[in-house]
Amino acid sequence: DGVVQAETTIDPATGAATGCTADIRGAMSDHMRQMACFVLVNQTKALLATLPSRPIAPMRARLLISVRPEDQPSGQEPSGDAWRRVSYSKASVRVSPQGLRTDCRMVETRGASNLLFPICDPTPQFRYVPSEDARGNAVPTSLSQEVVYYVEAGSPESSPEAS
Repeated sequence: DGVVQAETTIDPATGAATGCTADIRGAMSDHMRQMACFVLVNQTKALLATLPSRPIAPMRARLLISVRPEDQPSGQEPSGDAWRRVSYSKASVRVSPQGLRTDCRMVETRGASNLLFPICDPTPQFRYVPSEDARGNAVPTSLSQEVVYYVEAGSPESSPEAS
């Protein structure tokens, strides 16, 4: 159960990211901080492609990855009107007591198709933290995993398919 949020600034002239920072809340490994920045930095050109025109000034972009029990509310959205969502992927993930994914089903995808995160695809296996029973033993767990990309609201409006 946790959230990692990565943020970078994109140079619109080159499409390159200028650094990346990531914060973790909850039970996420430090590896997730590195992975979130790696993914975000490698998607900067795809993020710019969701906009109808290139911004003139550098713009910020965020990637939010949330993993939580299915019965808990959705991941934390950035506050205020400063951010606009351009892509959203959500999956239901079944986890073994050993922390390995045993089943995965995409629940919802919206936005730019080149940014939809393949949560259920055969990607490198993440290790999850399963729930525990009253005796402290790990038990099979159903989780919800969400991956969301945002751009700074001051950037040009996203194209209709990215809404």
